[in-house]
Amino acid sequence: MIFLIVNPIWQTIIFSLLLMVPIVWWRQTRTDKNILPITVSFELKGLAILLVVFSHIGYFLDQGKQFLWPLSNLAGVGVDIFLLLSGYGLAMSALTNKRKILEFYRRHFLKLFVPLWLVLILWFSAAFFSGWGSYDWHYILLSLLGWFPGADIYQDVNSPLWYFSLIAGYYVLFPVFFKTRWPWLSALAIYSVAYLIFNYIKPQIGWTARLYELHLLAFPIGVGLASVLNSPKLLKVLEACRRPKYYYLILNSLFLIISYRFLYAINIKSLFWLSVDSLLSTFLFTALFVIKKQEWKTLSLFGLLSYEIYLLHWPWLYHYGGLLSLMPAWLAGLIYLGLFLIAGWLLSYLVKKINSVTLHAANKADKNLAVK
Repeated sequence: MIFLIVNPIWQTIIFSLLLMVPIVWWRQTRTDKNILPITVSFELKGLAILLVVFSHIGYFLDQGKQFLWPLSNLAGVGVDIFLLLSGYGLAMSALTNKRKILEFYRRHFLKLFVPLWLVLILWFSAAFFSGWGSYDWHYILLSLLGWFPGADIYQDVNSPLWYFSLIAGYYVLFPVFFKTRWPWLSALAIYSVAYLIFNYIKPQIGWTARLYELHLLAFPIGVGLASVLNSPKLLKVLEACRRPKYYYLILNSLFLIISYRFLYAINIKSLFWLSVDSLLSTFLFTALFVIKKQEWKTLSLFGLLSYEIYLLHWPWLYHYGGLLSLMPAWLAGLIYLGLFLIAGWLLSYLVKKINSVTLHAANKADKNLAVK
């Protein structure tokens, strides 16, 4: 459902100011010493999911495409943040905890696929009973397997799921090619194989290939960064950046550069340079969040539930986004963010229960086999 939003600029200003209240108010001083700890990772994921949601609302629900501008400008940066952090997180985990390949797949693919299956059951059922979509069994089967070759924002059951295929593919490649002794060579190997696979499937996925090509680099870069981000030399650089005489100069400079990037999208036609531009913006955001001394808990909350919100938000907004026609857009936007948090928490709770039972059963089966 597409809406004509009245006074979109003022609606955006009110929405932005009110959203900043909990972000700025609910904060605490950071106590961690690492460069990119889990708290900062959650903050960045929270920022990333908000950028994605803002873009989907601003560009695909507002007829005039002005509501939430310029917040809607950087969805691609949000995607790169997710991929970069995923690569970094997997590599950091592998460097500290060695796991067998099958154990890796069992742990991580449960976390990926169980929420996906629950959400697909929800949206395929909603499409059938509400009549907003008709999907054949082949499409449904491929979706349950995690393959989403299309990204039609209005026709696919959940168009943002093209990203799921990309991240799931990297999860398949990671334990096979990652070697703790050579993180950067591992990252290069993962990218090379992903690039070869991408070129093989490119004719089959049409214009969705553009999305893959734009974001193919972010995950391998995250893998490579895991080997250098927590080095003693970089920790000393971070400590120097946080000294009073440098801190506010660096922080304000990063903020101004990012603000300029928000306001003025660079007109680049080359997919490669678009990818580079998106990655540079990703690095700027990451640097800002790494250097700042405060933890923004509201962003961390969105980050904690970012995967669940990603799975749920678009079909909900497009097919059941009637609040935008019943009340001011700024109020509807804030209510939807609150609803996404509640629904994301419920989905997360249900998934934890299912995964706990599944892992317990799998571990019990492993013990029985070991005894035999």
